[in-house]
Amino acid sequence: MSSSPDSINSSTENSPAESPASSSSDVATSVDSPACGLRQSDRLFVIVLSSIILVLSLVHIVRLSWRGTPAFEIQRLPRHVAEFRIDVNNATWVEWMQLPEIGEVLARQIVEDRKQHGPFASVEELQRVKGIGAVKMEKIRPFLKLQSATVHRPAPTSPAHHKN
Repeated sequence: MSSSPDSINSSTENSPAESPASSSSDVATSVDSPACGLRQSDRLFVIVLSSIILVLSLVHIVRLSWRGTPAFEIQRLPRHVAEFRIDVNNATWVEWMQLPEIGEVLARQIVEDRKQHGPFASVEELQRVKGIGAVKMEKIRPFLKLQSATVHRPAPTSPAHHKN
């Protein structure tokens, strides 16, 4: 393993980079050598394929743009307003709370007034409850109905009727 000047020169003379015979083959190999892991023909294929995708994307964008599509009118159904109406003599305080301007306290007062003074004879009689004036009555009137002057409550079941 001695490094003599003759052995160094002979090894450098045989290197492919300085050899005149290999220089012409290196040019051919460098043209066909993999750049980015692709050969010349593969690179050409990727360029052509990318160009086709780009052109088709542009065509698609133009077709979807304001120039490419005709204007059309959306046909909509007529607006339907859901009817929510409660019976003043059967509504629970939770149902009363669904109305505008009626909170939990006022809803409980309405139900308590109905228990103490009996069912309402008319919708307007609801104004006997403290907190419901003429203005509030006008706001909630579209949501009120009077089916009957009697309060319907479910009959309590006695424990004797239940069998285990």
